[in-house]
Amino acid sequence: MHPQSRLHQSQPDPDSELTDNCRRHFPDHLRRTAKLQPHLFLAGHTHGGQVCLPGRIPILKHDAMPRRCCSGIHRVGDTWLIVNRGFGYTTLPIRVFCPPEVLEIELTSPD
Repeated sequence: MHPQSRLHQSQPDPDSELTDNCRRHFPDHLRRTAKLQPHLFLAGHTHGGQVCLPGRIPILKHDAMPRRCCSGIHRVGDTWLIVNRGFGYTTLPIRVFCPPEVLEIELTSPD
């Protein structure tokens, strides 16, 4: 099943009073916030790798997360991690096999 489909079908624990969301610039801050047990963690910083091989396989990484986590939607423990490629770059003004993106995320209640 595609990660976006799993995310769309995923619903918070009905006994939970609050769904915790966390926004950080750096995806590897997910490790620092593990005690918070966020349901959703939004990040950027990696630019999707900025320079990638065909198939969006990043050559450059800008954090300590696994290479596959440079962009996209991932399940890390009980947390959904969404890493946006953004539309900028670092140092060199290039992007190779890594198109810019702007995400629109709609959070809905399971009710």
